[in-house]
Amino acid sequence: IIKANPETLVTEKVFTPKDGLNSTEGYRLTSAADAVWFSTQNGVGRIDTKTNTVTFTDRGLGIKSPQVSTGTILFDGDHVWVQIVANTQSMGGIALLDKTTGKWTGFDSDNLQDRVIGKVDLEGIKLVPGGIQIAFRDGRVNQTERLVEKEYQYESGIWKKLSDKPTTGDGGIPTYEYMRTAYPQPPVYTLPSANGLTIMRNPVTGQSYGTNGRRNYILSPMIVDKRYLLTSATIDIIQDSSPFNKILIPLGEGIGLEQSFANVAQYQQTIQFAIDPASLIGLVTDSACGPTGCTDHQKAWLVDLKSEQLLRVYTSADLLPGGKILTGLHLTKKGSVVEVYNKLGLRVFTIDLSDYHLTPLSTIKPAA
Repeated sequence: IIKANPETLVTEKVFTPKDGLNSTEGYRLTSAADAVWFSTQNGVGRIDTKTNTVTFTDRGLGIKSPQVSTGTILFDGDHVWVQIVANTQSMGGIALLDKTTGKWTGFDSDNLQDRVIGKVDLEGIKLVPGGIQIAFRDGRVNQTERLVEKEYQYESGIWKKLSDKPTTGDGGIPTYEYMRTAYPQPPVYTLPSANGLTIMRNPVTGQSYGTNGRRNYILSPMIVDKRYLLTSATIDIIQDSSPFNKILIPLGEGIGLEQSFANVAQYQQTIQFAIDPASLIGLVTDSACGPTGCTDHQKAWLVDLKSEQLLRVYTSADLLPGGKILTGLHLTKKGSVVEVYNKLGLRVFTIDLSDYHLTPLSTIKPAA
């Protein structure tokens, strides 16, 4: 787990098992006022943001399982709720920490299920005044699976059944739709932006939390003291003096994402990023190829890395006839003209920088 200062762009601390991390898999971070909690595939941990002290709990959550995989973490004053994920090593359930006493109390099938003693796979979890409410499946009645909702109140210390509903058959509820409305996720949702980024927002206030979610594609060689990174939405710049990427040029949309072929296109090298080191003119091409072949949605982006500008976007109609795959591209600038070559050294098209007109050389067949 890495702690960094976003204002100074300095990594302040790297937490490892030597600092108390007791699991190397599946970290999921949740921020509290004075700490960062993290759920893992074997326990739950807490990092004090002031002292950097790590505390980790695996066997002390009150759940009788050889391994305790944790999920959602919710904070409610002096109480912390941790979901116990049902899997091959754990029967699932939920654990409660009383911060005033430091005591964990676990609730599993013995405490929650009435019909069966099995895995408790929580389908819904939300805080309510004075406690928490959960939803889970609890056996069948007349061959119809039931969705049970229960509420726990701190004052009484007991679970109260709120509802017992069929999930199929006559009178059954569409579980997924019901859970979306009855148990909304924590107040963050994601929305693709015009630049192909992912914006995290509060659904009530609309406040934006920042951008994330770009897939890294191609890293350029070192040019002077910089490297340029093509992502699924941008061209970033990487310098040794900064541990963080800087978004240099948003490309306007997700590359390789529209056809859901991103992984395949990357492996087949049909997403290309070529730079002329002398002029810093760059060209990004997406041949829109996937596991079943190539589509007619080829695109290319002409960029000026020196001035940090997107100069022109080209479509299949501008590129080579017949949707040919463009691989192994490299380019060079001669005067006001950019010449683009394939991996065999054959020139496939030229671009006039005075008006950005692209001329495909249809008589030359590029390498497949």
